[in-house]
Amino acid sequence: MFALLVGVIHLFTGLAMQLYQLCRQKKYKDALYDVIFWYMLVGGAVVFMLSNQMFVDIAQLSFILPAQVGNVAAIVAGIGAVGIIFTSGRESRNPIKRLLKGLYGLYNVTGYLSDVLSYSRLLALGLATSVIATVINQMGSMGGGGVGGAIMFILVFLVGHTINLGINLLGAYVHTNRLQFVEFFGKFYEGGGRKFAPFGVHTKYYKIREEK
Repeated sequence: MFALLVGVIHLFTGLAMQLYQLCRQKKYKDALYDVIFWYMLVGGAVVFMLSNQMFVDIAQLSFILPAQVGNVAAIVAGIGAVGIIFTSGRESRNPIKRLLKGLYGLYNVTGYLSDVLSYSRLLALGLATSVIATVINQMGSMGGGGVGGAIMFILVFLVGHTINLGINLLGAYVHTNRLQFVEFFGKFYEGGGRKFAPFGVHTKYYKIREEK
């Protein structure tokens, strides 16, 4: 749950940066359509789940929100969903195409679900390396007591945990970069800049074209 909470906060921060960019460009309607409605839908759904007894039991949470809060959150999420349906295809003049694009835009809520679930890899990293560390400790203690057992434990401990730390460092680098560049940047980043123009062109081969 902590890993998923980090995911929700991270994604909402990305949406906030998108909101900031749109407001800076004075695209206030786009900010409402593309950010606020998603805040309402996703945030309302999260609050509603926290008021649902079944979800609280599955997540093994020690608290539950009042039913009245869940009902308000459901209404807010519904308003956000309706807003997404009617505004996602706003560039189309055909009302049927606009509605179909709106429904497809609402389907992107599954993308938010998968993005949040992607943060469970943080759980997997911590769980896997902790299990490996436990196994290494058990292997080191198989030598029993005495001097030989102590020497075996020290060797297994040093070699095993060094490798485990190396694997964890590599995994943390790769997976957190993916969460940063794919899930987080995908909420607000847009490629731009200018085409690369080198100072000079030095080619080894030339194509000769005969002019008629």
